[in-house]
Amino acid sequence: MEVFGQNSTRIVDRYSEEFETTFLEHTKRSFRFNRIAATVVTGKCKVNETPKGWFITYIDWDSKTLFKEEEEEKKKIKIKTDMADEEKKERESSRLVFVEVENERRKTNIWKEWGYSISVG
Repeated sequence: MEVFGQNSTRIVDRYSEEFETTFLEHTKRSFRFNRIAATVVTGKCKVNETPKGWFITYIDWDSKTLFKEEEEEKKKIKIKTDMADEEKKERESSRLVFVEVENERRKTNIWKEWGYSISVG
């Protein structure tokens, strides 16, 4: 007890570091990509509060994992961009068809106003 009293801060700090390292290693192995109730384990993780309680997700800072996540995010962004470009092209195509149909309708109306008979065929 005397040793603890003399070095209490150092002992507690060392224990806290050891606990954190062990906890994160355990979380990484047991719950790698899963959410679990925070009452089951606690520590440095992504935390979400839901109606069912607090949940944590282990954050893997491994460079391979981070690279993979960045690549997946880039793919998602590219897909969204491609979809937006495709929608723009479809809208422009629809607009051009509408303009063409409207122009033909106007031409037909003008000819009819002048007394000409129009037959489509």
